[in-house]
Amino acid sequence: DEMKIDFKTTVLEEMSARAQELKGTLRSVEASALHGTIERVSAELNMLFVSLIMSADMIGAVHFKISKNKFSSADTLNVLAGRCFLEGHIEVSAFICTHENSDSVTMEMAFSHLQIQGSNKTNNLLLRAIVLSPHANEVVISSLITNKKIDIELTSKAIQQSKWISYPGIIGALGDAKRLSSAKNDKYEETGGHHQKTSLVVEAESKPEPTVTTKEERTTKEKRTEKEERINKAIATHAGKINKILSNKKDKNRFGAAHKHLTEKQIIKFAVRIVSSSRSVINHYLSSTLGLESLEKLLQKIDKAKLVISCGETEKEVLKGALQGNDIFRRAITGRFKKVSGFLFVSIQGAPEADIMPFIKDAANLKFFIEIIPESIRYEVINSYAEPGGWSVAHIISHLGDLEALRIVIESLPDDECRRELINKQSDSGETPLLVACMNDMKGMVEYLLLIGADCNLCKKDGWGVVHAAIEAGHLEALKLIIESFPDDASRRELINNKSCIDITPLFFACRKGRSDMVKYLLTVGADYKNCTEYGLSTVHVAIKYGHLNVLKVIFESLPDDASRRELINNQSDNGETPLFLACGHGKNDMVQYLLSVGADQKICTEGGWNVANIASEYGHLEALRIVIESLPDDATRRVLINNQSDKGETPFFLACCHGKDDMVKYLLSVGADHKISKKDGWNVAHVTSEYGHL
Repeated sequence: DEMKIDFKTTVLEEMSARAQELKGTLRSVEASALHGTIERVSAELNMLFVSLIMSADMIGAVHFKISKNKFSSADTLNVLAGRCFLEGHIEVSAFICTHENSDSVTMEMAFSHLQIQGSNKTNNLLLRAIVLSPHANEVVISSLITNKKIDIELTSKAIQQSKWISYPGIIGALGDAKRLSSAKNDKYEETGGHHQKTSLVVEAESKPEPTVTTKEERTTKEKRTEKEERINKAIATHAGKINKILSNKKDKNRFGAAHKHLTEKQIIKFAVRIVSSSRSVINHYLSSTLGLESLEKLLQKIDKAKLVISCGETEKEVLKGALQGNDIFRRAITGRFKKVSGFLFVSIQGAPEADIMPFIKDAANLKFFIEIIPESIRYEVINSYAEPGGWSVAHIISHLGDLEALRIVIESLPDDECRRELINKQSDSGETPLLVACMNDMKGMVEYLLLIGADCNLCKKDGWGVVHAAIEAGHLEALKLIIESFPDDASRRELINNKSCIDITPLFFACRKGRSDMVKYLLTVGADYKNCTEYGLSTVHVAIKYGHLNVLKVIFESLPDDASRRELINNQSDNGETPLFLACGHGKNDMVQYLLSVGADQKICTEGGWNVANIASEYGHLEALRIVIESLPDDATRRVLINNQSDKGETPFFLACCHGKDDMVKYLLSVGADHKISKKDGWNVAHVTSEYGHL
């Protein structure tokens, strides 16, 4: 299914790109046919998405992939969001809120969840996603601000990074909410069980500590202020001149003239501040390739003059405003303007426009991006980056499978400790980059992560480890790499016999998934086939339940002798069910035959007194019953089995009559079923057939 998703997504991307390239050149019939094909493939992809969402046992990596896929429709996203909110996977829901195709239905679900749940670590991701979503409206944001369950400071931080910072109504509501929150916090201070302000606090507030300033200090400060004012005035004047030069579009050498002015001896040390102090000037430089080339040349000249390339807080705000909502920073990176890229990054560090995410998919751009980050803050920038859900740079690259990109990131870090910290960072649900790589069959990625110190023992919050992940995805090579990375048999056994929070070992899970090759390998390296779930279900029980005869054979062939096989094959769960009982109940005829051939006992009963004939008759599995009966040595033994009474007195014949199984009734009579036996309450087969109308 994941291969189908990747294939259809690639096809859609190629067709969409082709449609864009040929826009205006195709005849209407051709354009209509192309767009029709795109819509059809998109519909098929979304049908697959919905099928995976509804059929999966649990939310996993494939659902994360759906939430990020740009071709996911609004209906698909709403179905996924509904399930995620229901099961508490808020990190995936947060991604959905920011998806360009999500709609008001998703926003209503997200808003309702926050209204009920309020703030916590996971819900804060959802709060930020709602605020940053292009689908949120002023009513939703205002309601978030006034919701007393949601931390007003967290809401404020999210709003400051969004378009809502320019909405007067939102800013007014935010100010009112902050003042109300502040008033409540400051009104009382807990002392001795009573709410009152202490005299020390009152005194401190009413009598601020006096400061003493000498005449000389005042004179120095005034001189400094006057000098700064003169510089600011001069910068504004020069910025005006540069703007006038660059505004003359007819002058093909306008950037050359500006460069000459800015690199004059007395001006060059203020050149960066001049360029970045005016929104108009910086826009001239950033809005074209020619402008970026000229700015790169200017910054190189400043660097060569051994001057510091930096600007003040006011200029940084101007730069942030100029870069907001566009791809200028990305263009500077992809155009390989090293000085410009580095200058912009330092100036806008922490802003959405300085996000590392757009460059992760391209190793060459990623390498260039990392190189422009000053070494002093490189580790902090890389390590602090997190997607909603807590995915780090390493998680995302592991998911994409770009080994070269991961090498670039790892080798840019200062030491092994920093590298280990990054590659062992866990997401909000506990996923590590290694677990993500195992889920996506990235053998080379798994090998590299293990080499540089990935910890195989780290598990998700539900107890799911890297071994479980490799088995779920069916990646035997990844499984072998992980297990063989451990130094001795004892540590390997400990890893492969680890249980998840729902009591599932890797071997149990491999049996459930029908991975016979993995079952065989796990048994050879020390997996304990006797491990059972909290309900007493063994690996054999689960293989039968999910119909994996090949797995069943692998398990039994791995056992040393007949005694071990009989012990496992006749193992009873907590309610007394044997593997043979389960096979008969599910009508697995091939398994019934195989289990009998290796020593399954037909006579064992459950806690309620049911045997294999009872359960086969209950569910109408005639062929399974026939196989069991014919395996018995003589008529007397057969009659004992088919006339077995449960604790309530039900025989197989009684159950077949109760459910109107005519063929089962005929067969049981032919092999000696006693029609006169009654239940303990006195009812016989005539009563029950009359009751249910089985003429």
